[in-house]
Amino acid sequence: MTNQNLYIDLHVLQTVPSSNINRDDTGAPKTALYGGVNRARVSSQSWKRAIRSEFKQDNVSIGTRTKEAAKLLTDKLLSESVDEKTAMEKVAEIFKDAGIKLNKENETGALLLVSPGQVEKLARYAINNEELDKKEIKKILKSDNSIDLALFGRMVADNPELNVEGSAQVAHAISTHEVVPEFDYFTALDDLRPKDVTGAAMLGAVEFTSSTLYRYADLNVRELMHNLGEADAIQGTAAFIKASYFQCLQESKIRLQTKHYQIMSWLQFERIRQ
Repeated sequence: MTNQNLYIDLHVLQTVPSSNINRDDTGAPKTALYGGVNRARVSSQSWKRAIRSEFKQDNVSIGTRTKEAAKLLTDKLLSESVDEKTAMEKVAEIFKDAGIKLNKENETGALLLVSPGQVEKLARYAINNEELDKKEIKKILKSDNSIDLALFGRMVADNPELNVEGSAQVAHAISTHEVVPEFDYFTALDDLRPKDVTGAAMLGAVEFTSSTLYRYADLNVRELMHNLGEADAIQGTAAFIKASYFQCLQESKIRLQTKHYQIMSWLQFERIRQ
């Protein structure tokens, strides 16, 4: 493999009829002002979440992003017949040595993404060693990355040594045209209400848009190899392209309309060597 970086750029036009697949804090579809007009927008975080969910559907092993990583490791030790007191002491020591703070509820201050392999290796290391070594713990947490960790990276504010540089960049998707949000006014009837009682039991309005989205993502294949290993990087590249552009669609409020309408009108790959 050459030492040069290999980038794969993906450009997609995707038609999404009436829906609200990515909401803001008011429940309205997200938008962006671009080119002097208001356009539909789907955030990069939303797409990445959908990609991770699609990996699960395809039985691709992914990490766990949680504040309860300590409980995850404790449960693993308990499943290996380690007594509860010893397991909790070992886990507390591991997190202390890793430089990751735990609060009174034994949770991390922020979500921590750990791979199944990292949890397995930490548990095995704790079982096989009375004295724990900080360097070895950090080494374990920097190896055996899951595909989502290798693609999207990890930031650990408590200890930047454990940060993982993501190999993929996903842009916010924006519509190719101006959008004007519309409102779907709805009512609902109570099935048990007497026939002589009229009126709706519930009413409301759901905001939605329809658009053709331009989507863009960039994958540094060499960085993925660094994070995942050469053999797994090949499969990881294929899985990323398949999950992110041929299958996944964020599902927030999409079931109010339908999700069987993905129309891919254009997909372009660009390979750039630097």
